[in-house]
Amino acid sequence: MLLLKGGVHIKQQTLRSAGESSKYWICRIDEEYLSRIDEQKILSIANQESNAVKSVKAEDKIVFFSPLSNEKNISFIGYGPVEEAFDDPEYLLDSLKSGRKIKLKGIKYFTEPIPVKDIAGDLKFIKDKKNLPYPFKSEFKEINQEDFNYITRRMNSSKTFPVYFEKMSFTMDEFLTCSIKGTYEIVKNTEESNQIEIKEFIRLLHKFINSYGISKSYEDILEYYSQNVWKLGFQHSPSRNPDNLVKLYGPRGNSQRFGYIKLV
Repeated sequence: MLLLKGGVHIKQQTLRSAGESSKYWICRIDEEYLSRIDEQKILSIANQESNAVKSVKAEDKIVFFSPLSNEKNISFIGYGPVEEAFDDPEYLLDSLKSGRKIKLKGIKYFTEPIPVKDIAGDLKFIKDKKNLPYPFKSEFKEINQEDFNYITRRMNSSKTFPVYFEKMSFTMDEFLTCSIKGTYEIVKNTEESNQIEIKEFIRLLHKFINSYGISKSYEDILEYYSQNVWKLGFQHSPSRNPDNLVKLYGPRGNSQRFGYIKLV
């Protein structure tokens, strides 16, 4: 960003030339910074001398990784396309001092983190499979398109900020799971029919959760149910009415559309 006469600032943008191929990157985001980055959609890194980050241009794509509990538990958490790259000497945060900033078009989060150790054998940028932390010592690193595609296709993604990064995330996850089970048992014992529409069930579940003072929208709860219900072993059946159909995901991210929950 340049300071012009009169105190006006302009950005020095880096654009990719027509016909020039996009590049692919991995970038470290620590948990403590993620909510701020999610809100602003602007990346910066700690290393002020990084040549890699200076090479990023519009339309490049970035996969994000984070050490969720320690440096040996590095996981991929999402990805996003670059809208623009620009220079700005102001620090994004106290420890993120790089003058190069990257504005993202958006971030898609994996519904569950993808542990690096689970897919390291299939990633070409990881040369030494026995020393997994080593390739992630750099905050920012270029990878090839094949590795990018392999990572991003491993897990279903969502624009919603992931539950596993919320405060008390494990407690929240447990609460939501128990709420689903509890609502199911109530409906099963009170409903005369042997099934209930999924959307009606979610409305009841939403009301139940809100009664505890938990601020979750109907859409958030529906998405959580669709991503996690496979863990509970519920049985579902289709509907002839397309308006009743809800996409439910399996453990590998595969999906099917159903309209009803069986009360068995």
